[in-house]
Amino acid sequence: MERALELARLGAHSAHPNPMVGAVVVADGAIVGEGWHVAPGTPHAEVVALRNAAERARGATLYVTLEPCAHTGRTPPCIDAIAEAGVSAVRYAIADPDPSVAGGGAKLLAESGVDVSGGMLASEATELNAAYLIHRVQGRPRITYKAAMTIDGRTAAVDGSSKWISGPESREMVQQLRAEADAIMVGSGTILADDPSLNCRLKGFAGTPPVRVIVDSAGRLPAGARAADESAPTWVLTSSQGESALRSRFGDSLELIALSDGSGQLDLGEAMARLAQRGIVELLCEGGASLAGALLDRDLLDRCIFFVAPAVAGGSAGSPLFGGNSASTIADVTKMDFQSVARVGDDLMIVVDPRPGAGRGTDGETHRS
Repeated sequence: MERALELARLGAHSAHPNPMVGAVVVADGAIVGEGWHVAPGTPHAEVVALRNAAERARGATLYVTLEPCAHTGRTPPCIDAIAEAGVSAVRYAIADPDPSVAGGGAKLLAESGVDVSGGMLASEATELNAAYLIHRVQGRPRITYKAAMTIDGRTAAVDGSSKWISGPESREMVQQLRAEADAIMVGSGTILADDPSLNCRLKGFAGTPPVRVIVDSAGRLPAGARAADESAPTWVLTSSQGESALRSRFGDSLELIALSDGSGQLDLGEAMARLAQRGIVELLCEGGASLAGALLDRDLLDRCIFFVAPAVAGGSAGSPLFGGNSASTIADVTKMDFQSVARVGDDLMIVVDPRPGAGRGTDGETHRS
C-alpha cells in the first residue's frame, strides 16, 4: 500500500479534479503490476495496474488507495476489470464517499467472491485526498490560504509594496501549489493593488491551467487586468449590482457568478458551494487579508501555508495576514494546529490547520470585496 500511495502522488499535477489513486498488483509476494490515475478521462489506477500485470493478476491481490468504483463515468467501472482479471483479493485504504460509489464497489466485489477489506494506511490516504473528501462530504472545495509575510506578520509595507517578501525558492513552491489547485482565488483588492496574472508558471507543468476566481461584489475588476486575459479561464464571484458593471466592461469574455444576500454582499458559503458544483475541488486563496479573514470567520479555511521571511516591517501599519473580526480577548483567538515547519531557502514554510468550529463569528458569512 505504501507503493500505491507513492504512485498516487504522481497524479498531483494532473489528476484533479479527480482523486489521486495508485494501485499495485501483488502475486507470490512480488509486485507484478502497478499504475496510477493520470488525468480525468484516462484509465483508473486499478485498470492500469491490472493491464500491466496481465495474466499474472489471476489469483493475485490488488492494493489500491481508494475503494474501486462501481459506476460508469468517463470510464467503465473498475470492479468489472477486477472481476475479469480474476483477482482473488482487494485491499483498499479508504472508502470513496462519492454517492455513486459509497461502499458499493466493495460490496459488489465481496458478493462476487473477492476477499475485500479496507483501512490499510487509511490516515495517509485520507491526507493525500483531503480535498476530494471535503468536496464529496461537505459540498465545497478544500480551501488553502497562502501568504508570504515578514517575521512580524506583515504581508505588505505601508505603501502597499509586497514584491518580494519571500525568496525565489518560496515563490517556486507557490507555483507547485498552483499546479496542484483547480482554482486560484483572490479578492478584487488584490487585483487593484498588485495586478497579478494568477497563472501557474511551474517549469514543465503540462496540466490544465487553474481557473482564476476573483471575489468582486462591487464589480471593480478593471479592463486590462492581467487576471482577465485569455491565458486561463477567469470566473468572477459577484453581486447582481457588480454583475451589471462587469458585463458592460467585459461582455461575455468572463464567467460571472452572481450571488447576493440583498445588500451587495456575497455569501461565501454559497459561493464555495457554487464553485464545488462547477468541479473545483482544490482551491488556493492568495488573499487579500479581507477575503482571508472572511473565510476564517465563516469556518471555511481548511489549511494555511505561510512563507515567513527573515525580515521585519516594524511599526503598527502595513497589511496583516487576516482582516475580519478581531478577538476582543486572548481567550477568543482562533486556534490552529501546526502541521509542519520547513526551511525553504532563507524562509520558513509553516503549515497550520484552523481547528474545526474555530471561526470568529457569523459576521464572516458575507463578504464585500
